[in-house]
Amino acid sequence: MQVNTLIERLEQGVAGKPQNGRTMVLSYFNACNSNQVLRGVPPDPEFERYLVGCTLDDQKEARKRIQRLMNNLGIEL
Repeated sequence: MQVNTLIERLEQGVAGKPQNGRTMVLSYFNACNSNQVLRGVPPDPEFERYLVGCTLDDQKEARKRIQRLMNNLGIEL
């Protein structure tokens, strides 16, 4: 699944450079929440395109993974 690959790359990028990854984490999170945009960061269009093609269960799992990343970086909703 392409969504998992993108999230794995995000996780690796955040592990190496947490400050730089904050904006990307927010853009992925915002792609999961079309009705809410946090901190004015636009949704990542590539991630959003792949996410829309997933089942609802897969979308929920992707959102949970991104929320864990947010928690690890201290990003609050």
